[in-house]
Amino acid sequence: MLEARPHREVCSACLRPISVCCCALLPRLTSGVRLVVVQHPREHRKPIGTAWMAVRAVEHAELFVTTTVDEGGQLSSLLADPARPAVLLWPGEGARDLEHDPPALPVTLVVVDGTWSTARKLLQRNPVLAALPRVRINPRQASRYRIRREPRAECLSTVEAVSQALGFLDRAPGKFDPMLAAFERMVDMQIEHQAKGGGRREKRPRGERPPRPPPPELAGVDDCVVVFAEANAFSYLEPDRPTDELLHVVLRRIGDGATLDLVTTPTRALAPTALAHAGLPPDALTTAASPAEARARLAAFFRPTDKLAGWGRYARDLLASFDPSVPRAHLDLKPLVARTSRGRLGSLEDAAARLALHAPPLGAGRAGRRLGLAVALVEHLCDRFAPRG
Repeated sequence: MLEARPHREVCSACLRPISVCCCALLPRLTSGVRLVVVQHPREHRKPIGTAWMAVRAVEHAELFVTTTVDEGGQLSSLLADPARPAVLLWPGEGARDLEHDPPALPVTLVVVDGTWSTARKLLQRNPVLAALPRVRINPRQASRYRIRREPRAECLSTVEAVSQALGFLDRAPGKFDPMLAAFERMVDMQIEHQAKGGGRREKRPRGERPPRPPPPELAGVDDCVVVFAEANAFSYLEPDRPTDELLHVVLRRIGDGATLDLVTTPTRALAPTALAHAGLPPDALTTAASPAEARARLAAFFRPTDKLAGWGRYARDLLASFDPSVPRAHLDLKPLVARTSRGRLGSLEDAAARLALHAPPLGAGRAGRRLGLAVALVEHLCDRFAPRG
């Protein structure tokens, strides 16, 4: 029986185990600047984040964990306070250099905390943030955040950037450096932990994976007859709309490649858009088989062991209503593809495009084109799960 691991106490402020908590090293510093940190929620629960250090160290600092600046909310009010105009700490062209041209106090310094990707998204989502006047710093030295990779050499952690920016704004460079003691101790302890084999587990080479068993639906796939059908169908808005009846059917047996392409004469008046919807030429019915002839050709095509396959059940049901003697066993390719492939399922055409399948039509019209894609899909699945010698 496995023994339960002892519960480790965690500091509610830094989210690190009490044994490695650095909160006691944080000073309490006063400033003529109101510090507001807008933190992306993905950053909030990271124990090696640094924004909380700046907020804890600077009196009256505010932390907002959000992706949206709600109109009329507390954050929105702070950003619009005329007594302490807000400026955004953000590098780039047009930003005011805090070291050489700091704005007059009092001000509100707004800092966005997150990865560069999530920080940019916060600005894109919130025009009120993006519209703030921007200020920047030129780092005095490279970041000492050695446990997290920065996108560029001049980038700093949040607590490093805040300590330097506040020093320039308060006209007292170095005044806020004491808040970095906790930051540097956290970094040192994390590096020591990693050196002892902690942190991420070492990746070990794995043996060869056993092949995935083929889906049971592919058993006896040689007897699958893929079917697509088009109907003589009237608009759903048509009064007393008649039921759909078979107009065109194409079939292809996987095992031997036998194919049947059959247009049959409707027993009712032809719907105005039926031929165009099916992708058939206007004169398609001049050579169409009668219903009796079509049933005879279907009976000659099917074998006792055959089962139908298709994308959904519409073609199977349409064919069965035309000729109840056709095979009833049916393989629906839609749930099979959904279970064995990644990404959004979508239509048959979407699935074929996602799998980079290209196939010529195997019959006339839309049914023939879709039959080609479906057969290519079945062959792809068979190749994928074929035993490797």
